[in-house]
Amino acid sequence: MACATIYWGNHYGRFFDVFIDYGAVVDIRPLIDVEIGERQTNRQSGYTGLRLIADCI
Repeated sequence: MACATIYWGNHYGRFFDVFIDYGAVVDIRPLIDVEIGERQTNRQSGYTGLRLIADCI
C-alpha cells in the first residue's frame, strides 16, 4: 500500500525534521516547471505528461 503526506508551506526544514523518522522525505521543488512523462500526446488517452506548478514557493 502506498501513502504520502504532502507539505505545502514555507518551513520545509521543520517538516523534514519531524517526518524523517517515519519514512523518506522527498523535496520535489527542483521539479517545478519540468516536464514529467511523455512529451507527445498519447492518442488514446490525450495524456500529455505532467508539469509541477507551485504558486507558493
